[in-house]
Amino acid sequence: MNIDPYDPRKGPRKDPRKDPRKDPRQYDERKCYCRTLGHDVPFGYCRESHEGLPCKRLLDCWFEQFPIEAYLREHYSDEQIAKAFAPPQAKLTSLVQLIEEARKRAAEEAEGTGEG
Repeated sequence: MNIDPYDPRKGPRKDPRKDPRKDPRQYDERKCYCRTLGHDVPFGYCRESHEGLPCKRLLDCWFEQFPIEAYLREHYSDEQIAKAFAPPQAKLTSLVQLIEEARKRAAEEAEGTGEG
């Protein structure tokens, strides 16, 4: 069966494996020591470890391995980068948020079971 790689509506198909600069997984198999976890981890873990966004320490850990800043600019929006590298919330603020979320979940569960 002969499949024509050209679709006139979309243009020629582009296989991300043929242009590794466009594939966000291009460095996923490389490993680096993680100071947070205390052992080697693959880049694929680091680029998705924070709710699908890069780890906050990504730049510190990977800058010697490949051009990490260019990689981030190519594969993430400015908003995603800002969210990933934003300073952490104060512990008290995050604790209050966690308590509020737990109360909200408990109230929703109580409503769902007819209790309350």
